[in-house]
Amino acid sequence: MNKNIKESMIDPSPFTPDDVIAHYHDRAVWSEQRKEPRPRALSANKTLENLYRVQQLYFDLINLVDDKIREKFGHDDKQLENVRNALKNRADNKVRSNSQGQLFVQIGDKIYYTGTAKEYEKYFNSTKKVFNSVLKEIVKELQNVALGKAPEEDGKPIKFDQLQENN
Repeated sequence: MNKNIKESMIDPSPFTPDDVIAHYHDRAVWSEQRKEPRPRALSANKTLENLYRVQQLYFDLINLVDDKIREKFGHDDKQLENVRNALKNRADNKVRSNSQGQLFVQIGDKIYYTGTAKEYEKYFNSTKKVFNSVLKEIVKELQNVALGKAPEEDGKPIKFDQLQENN
């Protein structure tokens, strides 16, 4: 029996990390298959753009799992809408600020990403294996959000509009 089938029989989650990662690479959102490599970090002073690229990655993955969410929760329109809203809110609030005012994105519970060019290269451009591990962390986090098991994130959420108003 396939590993993913066994996991889905045990795990009530509507999607599995391996399926989402495979589907992500098939669609080639950032993949080299479309002859468009994943965006490179622009420069050391473009950390905000780097953070918002990661936020966009969350939205891309949410769009990929939307069909699975509809399959799992389609019988209850209210629950389906609640899950979709929870996922969207999680992605909307990914860029956060710590008590010292440093912006960051926490990916799962393992990666604290501050948007530097060096970190961007490490997590998103070094190897496909490392990138897949980042995708896996994001999908696990989205699974927990969909199931209502996601822990509260540290820091204060920051919206791009708020930053534009302050400048």
